[in-house]
Amino acid sequence: MTGLTIADVEEKYGVRRRVVSELVKAGFVRPQRGARREYRFAFRDVVLMRMAQDLFQSGIPPKKTARFLQQLQRELPAAAFAAARVAAVGKELAVRDGGRLRSASGQLLIDFTDAGGGASLSPFTRGRGAPATAQDWYRQAQHLEARDPVGAARCYREAITIDPAFENAYVNLGHLLLANGQALEACIALQEGVAHCGASSLIHFNLAIAQEDLRRAREAMASYERALECDPGFADAHFNLARLHQECGHLAGALRHLNAYRKLTQGD
Repeated sequence: MTGLTIADVEEKYGVRRRVVSELVKAGFVRPQRGARREYRFAFRDVVLMRMAQDLFQSGIPPKKTARFLQQLQRELPAAAFAAARVAAVGKELAVRDGGRLRSASGQLLIDFTDAGGGASLSPFTRGRGAPATAQDWYRQAQHLEARDPVGAARCYREAITIDPAFENAYVNLGHLLLANGQALEACIALQEGVAHCGASSLIHFNLAIAQEDLRRAREAMASYERALECDPGFADAHFNLARLHQECGHLAGALRHLNAYRKLTQGD
């Protein structure tokens, strides 16, 4: 049985059990059941749970977040709900509407913070006139990357939803999230990619970079090793492993991977 347990979500991604419980009760996260009837979450579920966790840390109870999301889903068109950003304003929740903050009752609020405590909604839903195939979503994502990275990420996720084995969509999504400083989100997306495209050296490599950004050196080294198992000629993986081994004081390992890197880039 694949998927993350509650313990995984709590230990690896810092989401408290109370947050998970309230989102499951509200139906925004719909886990499968394992052999022992335990919850099993998809990696994309973690994005939504992390959003609720961030709001919880801002002082918003997860039950209140769940109710607010339910109301938004009833009131907003599917496309608008997909692009919505929820913010904590004091002890209240608001949704960004045209750059402004609007409460659930429709009242405009003053945003005293630069970022507004915003958190993206996920999973995403499709609106009318949306691309029909995974390849269409992928091409639209590529078109949006430079001017609308949030929209591009949404399109890559749509492509993955249609085709869970779409390797290039995982690679590009991970790179996009990393470029925007979202290492945890990149790690989640790329771990899902590993689950569906385990033979992809690029997915393992990008996952290692995300894990490095999260200061998970041992996990990063393991991911670089998996990238080399998929592609023994992946010179950059050898170089990064040499660097990490050196930082950890493993001089023999550092020398081994540095020599492999030199052979691959300079020839025998």
